[in-house]
Amino acid sequence: MRIRLVCVGRLKDGPERALVDDYLARARRTGSSLGWREITEIEVASGGGIEREADRLLEKLGDSIVIRLDETGKASTSERLAADLARWRDDGREVAFVIGGADG
Repeated sequence: MRIRLVCVGRLKDGPERALVDDYLARARRTGSSLGWREITEIEVASGGGIEREADRLLEKLGDSIVIRLDETGKASTSERLAADLARWRDDGREVAFVIGGADG
């Protein structure tokens, strides 16, 4: 299974960057035993309006199952997410967690 974290903009150095790096390192260490082939972070350029940012995001998604990370979205439990990831892995699917830009 391939997992992507696709986001608009570049995460600058600081506490957020350190957290992302820490979580990616943890996921890569334990991911192979869970059947994850690859975990990547993909940053796309911001700017040009919501439609242009959306186009740049879509270029990176391919046929991945898309999980949009949005503060107004539907919350999921850890158990549900783990079960979904296991099912998608077993089905040979790829997953992309998507974080949009500041404008939506």
